[in-house]
Amino acid sequence: MAPALQPLRHGARSLPGRAGHSAETASADASDRAPPDATQDRRGSGLPCRCRPRDERGRRGRGLAPRDSRRARKHLVAQATATERPSLWERIAPRDLLQPRNLIILVVVVVIAYLAIVPLAYLLWGTFFDENGLTLRFFEEAYDQIPLNVLLANSFTFAIGSTVLAVTLGTTLAYLQARTDVPFKRLIFAASLVPLIIPGILHTIAWILLFSPEIGVFNAWLEPIFGPRAFNIYSMQGMILIEGLHLSPLVFLLMSAAFHSMDPSLEESALMSGAPMRTVARRITLPLVLPALSASILVMMVRVLESFEVAAIVGRQARIPVFVSRIFD
Repeated sequence: MAPALQPLRHGARSLPGRAGHSAETASADASDRAPPDATQDRRGSGLPCRCRPRDERGRRGRGLAPRDSRRARKHLVAQATATERPSLWERIAPRDLLQPRNLIILVVVVVIAYLAIVPLAYLLWGTFFDENGLTLRFFEEAYDQIPLNVLLANSFTFAIGSTVLAVTLGTTLAYLQARTDVPFKRLIFAASLVPLIIPGILHTIAWILLFSPEIGVFNAWLEPIFGPRAFNIYSMQGMILIEGLHLSPLVFLLMSAAFHSMDPSLEESALMSGAPMRTVARRITLPLVLPALSASILVMMVRVLESFEVAAIVGRQARIPVFVSRIFD
């Protein structure tokens, strides 16, 4: 059978094209088998390509560059927002103002404004006006007898000295209470709140009873050793001591919160790496507590400049005028 079929195979190769199979059909078959054109869609032949060249993808219908088209869209959005957003008075209905919450807020704002604006108005009126009208004679009377440079020097010496004492003492106690194993931590924290409860005038009188040159208890005890009047509370040093000790608990509370919020693993890692304690304090501890320390210094400076008890009771007796005592006089 195999030798008999061989002529048929050779004949099939030499057969002419059958009817219906023309050159156009052959060419169509060849085109079907050809790879698709780059402009045709891969998902089907004959469909237009939706992809764009990379340099034209950012362009829109008007032929704008990508940056220009983004600016145009932002401009349109801004215009639509400005035209569509209602004003504040349009959004607030009259009935919304009568709600209990809004009424309470309105009453609180009115009370606070009255308590703040009325005293300030009386102060400005009494400063710049008298029975004859507008005047500046009160400033002349205030700064005529005592030069302004003396008041500035005394006020800032008192403020800087008290701030340094309060910040140093309060920061040291806060560090010992928060970052060390000293005993009685809770007692130290509770005792720091006691000076904040005592009024400033009582605190000042208590120190006068202890270190007064005439009736001071400590001066009586120290007289056999150092002689009479070992420490005079009626001096700039006495004023700084009283005010600095009175404000140190406030610094303690501020710095204690800062030390408690720190991560102790940073200091422990530095110590385990061989860094000395002063380097750890300078490179790690101080930068972490610097915001709280700066706030404490600012608050203490303002509190000392506006304090009245020490300046009025001790400063006037010691003949050390500051701005507060001079305004009172």
